[in-house]
Amino acid sequence: MPQVMRVSNLYQAPGEIDSILVRRNESEVGALFYKWTDWIQFVAEYSHTESIAHNGNRGKDNSASGGAVLFF
Repeated sequence: MPQVMRVSNLYQAPGEIDSILVRRNESEVGALFYKWTDWIQFVAEYSHTESIAHNGNRGKDNSASGGAVLFF
């Protein structure tokens, strides 16, 4: 199962007041692949994302998706 974690930090300049701008974004993604036959593959993916603003506001999101890939 491939898994990826990405982090982005956006720092303030010295002396800047707290704002609603995003300070940190963090996302973890995992995926499953199942090759059923030579011509079809099933895919499932899960993602957890969290954002934090300079003023302390937070946001979280969890999502899942699935699908199939046809080879011909």
